[in-house]
Amino acid sequence: MSKKFQGWVASLSNGETAFEGRGYSWEELVVHCKQEDLQITRLRLQCSGITVIAKPNADGYFESKHVRLKDNGTAVLQRGIGFIIGGDAFITFIDESRNVFMETADILKMVVNDPSKIYIR
Repeated sequence: MSKKFQGWVASLSNGETAFEGRGYSWEELVVHCKQEDLQITRLRLQCSGITVIAKPNADGYFESKHVRLKDNGTAVLQRGIGFIIGGDAFITFIDESRNVFMETADILKMVVNDPSKIYIR
């Protein structure tokens, strides 16, 4: 039985589809898009048997991975993708327990923390 792909999948304006870990890290994809004058037109995340899709043709996109502690002290990995509209970022996360949730963030704070993670058209 083959293992299903897990990670982000980005559709680019030249028709190319980029897969996490198959030629690009997120940071490398952002650089590639800037160097080749390409746009990310669609972004999705496949994780734990769940697929989430970011808003197509958004102002920008990003990915996120982090560990959060549950109330009982257990660490859980969360993977997320997000899209940017105006100055707001909308992030959808999937955790190892297959929980899906959305958060919003101020894009300016995100850019200050790690600008290499943000793709803006």
